[in-house]
This record gives sequence, structure tokens and C-alpha cells, in this order.
Amino acid sequence: MAYLVGDIVTRSLRMSGIIGIGQRMSSDDAQTTMDALSDILAQWQVQRWLVYGLETHSITANGALSYSIGPGGDFNMVRPDRIEAAFMRFNNTGVTTVDRPLVLINAREDYNRIATKNIGSVPNSVFYDNAYPVGEVYFWPVPASGTINLFVTTKTPLPQISDMTQVLDMPPEYIAPLRYELASLLRTEYTLPPDPKLEALLTKGKSILRNANAQVPTLRMGATVPGGNGGWYNPYSDSRT
Repeated sequence: MAYLVGDIVTRSLRMSGIIGIGQRMSSDDAQTTMDALSDILAQWQVQRWLVYGLETHSITANGALSYSIGPGGDFNMVRPDRIEAAFMRFNNTGVTTVDRPLVLINAREDYNRIATKNIGSVPNSVFYDNAYPVGEVYFWPVPASGTINLFVTTKTPLPQISDMTQVLDMPPEYIAPLRYELASLLRTEYTLPPDPKLEALLTKGKSILRNANAQVPTLRMGATVPGGNGGWYNPYSDSRT
């Protein structure tokens, strides 16, 4: 559904007690509230349970050691704070395609321990350096040019605030907790004490979003666990399958 930024701003200012019913907001109030709304959405963006979707982007390998990810990059998209998942696909002309999941290397220190970073082969892992404003993603072993497609899955970007007339296209369950958090933040901004009723509404609203967005992957044994290599753990037999 679509909601006007101006409507969210006005209701949040009233809910926070900054303005009263029928009272017009000042231009300073409007700008302060829009800035606070931008801050909230930026913080929500990096929390998986507050983002309503995932999206997958792909490129064809060109033999490079790494690929840029961000506006104007090899992966031309909004720069993500992290990669949620990744896989590769053999680039063939057949009807049947074969995908292979890639292991996420979560720290630069772990990637640095790879002795031969430029070895070429079929990739089995990926490291994402979330540099700003454009990140860099390293597939290892380095995939050959033209024969492999590379896919990364990231959180769907939340809206960025531009002005009061902007339409926010978000799921309807997001609007109430967004107003509650904005009103709560405004009370801090204007040096007002916390409102217990408002905080309770915010907690309930975020709990609803958590339940709506929760996606818990099936437990897999890590490659460093004996007998692991990313297999499935069977709790009934206490073994990997």
C-alpha cells in the first residue's frame, strides 16, 4: 500500500505531543521529523527481521578477482550492509540449470587466510567487503570468464525519504510501528520524557514485524565441523545426511 510521508509526519508529531490537534507544524518541525524518519529507516535496513523481503542479483563472471557491488558497480544496486546468501550457476545453453550454493566467508581475517586467492576454478565460497559507498565481493576460487553466473541475495532496500509529498510503498503492517518509533524518537529529540503507552505500542508493533518477516533456515553443519561440509544435521540419528 502507499502512504504519504506528510501524513506519517503529521500523525507522529501529534502522537508525540509536539503539536496538538488542528495545530500546523512549522517548517523546522517538518524537517526534523523527516530527518528522524530517514534515520529510522536506515537503522531498520540493517536488521533482517525489519526488512520485508530479499532480492537476488546476478552477473556473469569475467575472470576478475572481485566485483564491485553498489550504485554503478558490477552488481548495480543499492549497496547492501551484508550478503544474506549466494550461489553460482553454470552458464550453459541447456534446458536444465544447475545451481551450487556458496559458503559465506564472514570476516576479512578468514578471507586473508586463503593462501592462493587468485586460483581459478569453480567457486565454493564468497567474501563481501562492505566498503562505502561501493562494496566489493570476492568469489573463491576465482570463476572463469563467461562460463559461470554469480548470484547474491540481499535485503530489499527500504524507501529513502525525499520530501513530504513522497509516497511510501510499504506493506501496511509497517506504517503503525514506523509512526510509533518516529513519535518516540521525536520525544527524545524535543527533550520530552518517554511515554510508556507509546513505548508499549512500539514494542507490540515491532513484534508483529518480527513474526511476519522471520525466516529461519534449516540448521546445517559447518564445513569446519567433523563430517560437516555443509550437510544437513539429523537430530534423530545425531548424524549428518
